[in-house]
Amino acid sequence: MKAFLLKNDKNRIYFQNYERISAEEELIKLQSILKKENISIGKKHETPLDDLYDCEIDGNPFTIVRTEEETFLYAECTYTIKKLLKIFE
Repeated sequence: MKAFLLKNDKNRIYFQNYERISAEEELIKLQSILKKENISIGKKHETPLDDLYDCEIDGNPFTIVRTEEETFLYAECTYTIKKLLKIFE
């Protein structure tokens, strides 16, 4: 999975879907990668527009967000974003 940040949004990590897999398949693949890195993935919280998974990397919180069309990672702290980006290098 190739990860990237948008120029004006440093709190979200997006993924290029070269394989044209569904958002559900993308989520499963992402969770698998994160679990291999011993990252804690919490229970799913459903909202009308997306599914949210509260996660932690080295005690720092972040969220997996799955919409109908894409999956991305969100974190308030840019340090957490940097740690997550290293996983996908």
